[in-house]
Amino acid sequence: MTEIITYATSIYAGVKEPAIPKCWRRPKRKPCNGKLDTSLDHKEAVINFYCPKCQDEGIITGWKGLIWDISNGVDSQN
Repeated sequence: MTEIITYATSIYAGVKEPAIPKCWRRPKRKPCNGKLDTSLDHKEAVINFYCPKCQDEGIITGWKGLIWDISNGVDSQN
C-alpha cells in the first residue's frame, strides 16, 4: 500500500515518481506480474488502484498526512 500512496501522490505533486507499483496478488498461487494503474482524487482523499492483468482492484483512504504522502503541502486546486 505504501508504494501505491507514494506513487500516486508524487504524480499529483509533480515530482519524479518512483517505479510503477507491481501487483502483489497471487492468483492460483502464482505471482501476478501486472503493474498497477492508479488514480488519485485529492479532494475526496481517495486513491484507486487496478491491475489490468488479474483485475485486482481497491481503494485506499486515510493516506493524507502519512509519511508516504508526497503531495503534502501541494495546493489541492491543481
